[in-house]
Amino acid sequence: MDGLRTFADTGFMDGNFYHPPIHLQELQHIADSSDPLKRGRGRRGLDILNRIQKQASIAVKIVDQDYPKIQEVDAKLIALARGNSRQNHHQ
Repeated sequence: MDGLRTFADTGFMDGNFYHPPIHLQELQHIADSSDPLKRGRGRRGLDILNRIQKQASIAVKIVDQDYPKIQEVDAKLIALARGNSRQNHHQ
């Protein structure tokens, strides 16, 4: 998320930012951790998402799409990005 924040802060990023609920749930879970390091990372991730939502050049779109055969959240995010990339090229 830190790299995404840096990239978004440059103003170079615009358009749609697709965000699945599973990622938000993971960030909330990490932010609620009893481990202070994990909790800090989760809260920072939620703060970054909030900052991205406030940027005028970026439209955050919640995409309620899941990939039940994929277990890891990062792999689900990649599958979502690949699916949206294909859809955008065909429009």
